[in-house]
Amino acid sequence: MPHNEEIRVTPEQVLEVLQTCYDPCCKERSVSIVELGLIQGVKVAENGHDVRVELLLTSGWCPFSTHLLQMIDQNLRAIEGVREVDTEIVWNTVWTPERMTASARDTYFMRGAHHAGQRSLCF
Repeated sequence: MPHNEEIRVTPEQVLEVLQTCYDPCCKERSVSIVELGLIQGVKVAENGHDVRVELLLTSGWCPFSTHLLQMIDQNLRAIEGVREVDTEIVWNTVWTPERMTASARDTYFMRGAHHAGQRSLCF
């Protein structure tokens, strides 16, 4: 790559890094926020350096939202070429377990984390 050419960030890179971010209540299950279906959208600005993430929460009273926002910011800023990170919590879309990937649902339900009619701290 020529010396004067800047490194541009792609949405795919952002999603790959978001796969390393975990809701603290689900980390021991190795289910990322992407697999949980918490990512509503990822956008990289035309400048190729500024990243915007739209994040859903499993619950409006999620006690880990601040921790989650900090983790996303820290992990995304580690991508070479990222300048700004803006993570917005989206309130007009409701998270439901159907947003989870099939493997995340299998992992969550197979490990007995969800009992009929009960919800864990995560959901």
